[in-house]
Amino acid sequence: MKIRYFAVLLLFTAINLHSQVWVNQINPSPGVMFSVYAYDANVAWATGELGKVLYTSNGGNNWFNMTNAIFGTSNVYSVHGIDPTTAIVVSNVSGGKVFRSTNRGLSWQTLFSRSNVTLSDVQFINSTTGFVFGNPVANQYFIFKTTNGGNTFDTVSVTRPPSPNPNSQIIPNCTHLFQSAIGNPIFIWFGTSTGHLFYSTNTGTSWSFSIPDSNISMRSLTFSSTQNGLCGGDDPFMSVNGGAGWRFQGTYPNTGGYYSFETVAWQYFYSSGPSIYRSTNNAASFSLQFTNVSQEDFRDLSFVSTPGDNSLSVVHGWGVTGDGEIARYSDPIGIIPISTIIPGKFNLYQNYPNPFNPVTIITFDIAENSDIKLEVADILGKTIKVLHQGKVNAGSYKTEFDGTNLPSGIYFYRLLTDKTSITRKLMLIK
Repeated sequence: MKIRYFAVLLLFTAINLHSQVWVNQINPSPGVMFSVYAYDANVAWATGELGKVLYTSNGGNNWFNMTNAIFGTSNVYSVHGIDPTTAIVVSNVSGGKVFRSTNRGLSWQTLFSRSNVTLSDVQFINSTTGFVFGNPVANQYFIFKTTNGGNTFDTVSVTRPPSPNPNSQIIPNCTHLFQSAIGNPIFIWFGTSTGHLFYSTNTGTSWSFSIPDSNISMRSLTFSSTQNGLCGGDDPFMSVNGGAGWRFQGTYPNTGGYYSFETVAWQYFYSSGPSIYRSTNNAASFSLQFTNVSQEDFRDLSFVSTPGDNSLSVVHGWGVTGDGEIARYSDPIGIIPISTIIPGKFNLYQNYPNPFNPVTIITFDIAENSDIKLEVADILGKTIKVLHQGKVNAGSYKTEFDGTNLPSGIYFYRLLTDKTSITRKLMLIK
């Protein structure tokens, strides 16, 4: 009986240590929202119908209506934050236009205009390189890029894939960019209103497509690597080969269409109808996190992982709905409990994958409540990253180590407690 009681107590403690919180925030200009972008813990942008643009610099405690006459009554379909005061948006003003503000939305500059094309989305891979997605012109999807933060746009170097249907459209928020390391090709995906999903593995030089759900509109997609991703419209699908093939995920819960898929800090999120779901097991299963009061569909989600205290990270995010609700998410992460069974001994397992590029998972067992330190060191023994330091309850845990900013080579990770020290080797290959 004592063992069962302690296991229940441990589970309750673990849940509370890593509790996730969604909180509704006040929108100063309610109405249909299309897009939201989380830049960091404090700065976020949101856009919607009738030229609506919102901005916060204090975590959403106050959202400011930055709607400008330059948008008229046109829809602002997508937004991407470049830095704390700069954002780029696309709108259907007089066809399609790209705008940029460098002063928190107080004023906007027209960067690109095309009268015969509707622009639906904008995505950046870093502060300088981004892509704008538009609907077909002469039966070819209109996609172009910038490599200088929007100062100029290149409408030639990106091949425009042919549209298999003259009425096909690229859906706002149904695009994704991924680059495994600086200098590597950019992988690009976008979904269409006719159920096609296009993908490029070479920064848009050539394209292929697949059909997750024939003739059913794709509403959103995300990829956590060059191979693993999710997409959905009326139904959810998973790919493990970069989008070339998809399998139906019939066990995913839903309360409506699948509107927004996102991934951050080895977690997946999606919205279905008015509800938001989360997975911490590589999208094997999802659990309900939040349902908005108005029962209106969440149209878009956006998350960002930022440094926190005690070597933790904090995932921040926002969701926006079709009636103007804004919900904010905050969750401290670092080490995540993966079992409530008390291990028989302390153990540090071999990281997986190994070799890795650039992210690997580390798992370990704690036999009793302990003060621990989990760190990564270079070949000379110098600590380069503390993954966790502090009190931990007995149990099994996992965490992530990201070597994006490190050179290839051999590193060591070690688990230190007041009773033991365990060290293992890992290899980063870029």
